[in-house]
Amino acid sequence: MPGARPPQDGVDYTAPEIPSSSAGWIMWKLHVNHSLLLLNGGKPYELHTYQLQGVDYFFRDPAGPHSPRASMRAVETRIYEATHSDTSSDEEDNGSTNHHDSQTQEAPGHQNVKPEHPHHPKTLAYRAFIHGQHAFEKVAPRAKRQEAVAEKRMVLSKNLLTQTYNEKAPKIKQLFEDQTAEAGAKRAVLRSAHRHLYGHGFWGRKVKHGDLRTLDEVISILNEDDANLETVEQAHERQRKLQEKEEKLSQMEAEGKNDECSEYKKLRESIENEKRKHRSFRSGIPFTFTLQSDGKLHVSRDEGFFQNFPSKHLLHAAGDSYVVYAGTCRLEIPDEDPTAGPIWVLDNDSGTYAPTNERDELLRLKRLLEWNFNCPGRIKGRLFTPCDIGPDPKVEV
Repeated sequence: MPGARPPQDGVDYTAPEIPSSSAGWIMWKLHVNHSLLLLNGGKPYELHTYQLQGVDYFFRDPAGPHSPRASMRAVETRIYEATHSDTSSDEEDNGSTNHHDSQTQEAPGHQNVKPEHPHHPKTLAYRAFIHGQHAFEKVAPRAKRQEAVAEKRMVLSKNLLTQTYNEKAPKIKQLFEDQTAEAGAKRAVLRSAHRHLYGHGFWGRKVKHGDLRTLDEVISILNEDDANLETVEQAHERQRKLQEKEEKLSQMEAEGKNDECSEYKKLRESIENEKRKHRSFRSGIPFTFTLQSDGKLHVSRDEGFFQNFPSKHLLHAAGDSYVVYAGTCRLEIPDEDPTAGPIWVLDNDSGTYAPTNERDELLRLKRLLEWNFNCPGRIKGRLFTPCDIGPDPKVEV
């Protein structure tokens, strides 16, 4: 467990300790989407939402809402709310969260300014598109509620450590920064798809909900969505497939191929990135997770090409340009104690937001989940860096 971090610019970003008082009941929802039967092997696609408590405590920005860095972040995250309405995944909640009402107020001396992006002037077609979108939102109750929740998330984020979109990914940067009708339409499609995936359905038939307090209850819910741990035979089979990939890579190297060959480069990066996950011998299938500033933790399966599309972090976050954290997660049996129960492992593997660990975010996330699900020692956070970005950090909290 890492100790206190050295201050950055005079600010101590060490993760806060877990409170002595326990968290209350955690609300959860399960959105069952039958519209994706064909893409999900004939099974409904499930999206899980957990309403966590204490995000404002564990991810509080020690620099404060008036620091230069926080002010710059506030400007960046409001650039495009000036021209489109980012939506909430749980608009049916009508914006309710477990935060104190005082958090939803504007920070003193900090106006909710929505500046336009200085480098991307709006086209005429884009202006017409935005006017049409605003007109639609006035007559569409669900879109209007989503806009209200998005505004609330913006206010909450002022006091939190958040992760903005990945500016090094050209397509992601273009999606958020281009003020053209095409980019605006893409953002609108994201929000519309989000409303569909996280909607109630006819007479609420898409949604199951309840309350829970322990990680074992979370695991039980995820296991119903095929998160089950591998058997010993399945674990050996996964390792055998990795070995076959390595043998194929060695054969290609013997043939004189290198990164100039796209097939070779793709295979090499696939093997390296799989190793950098540092999975235990027995583990479950990967899930995608996204944590938003209003405390909602969204989790969905991330296995296979078609299943990967609706579980993208952008859809979880309804196209928001910032989140508290995002990555992938899975169940594992720790190698050091094969007889122990499963643990929940989370990392920062998100190409959309590329979360960092510069401000102790992984430890903050670990403690947030351990406190909410009353499971000390059963949450692990691992830092993941793709091989084309940098060396393997090998950090675990």
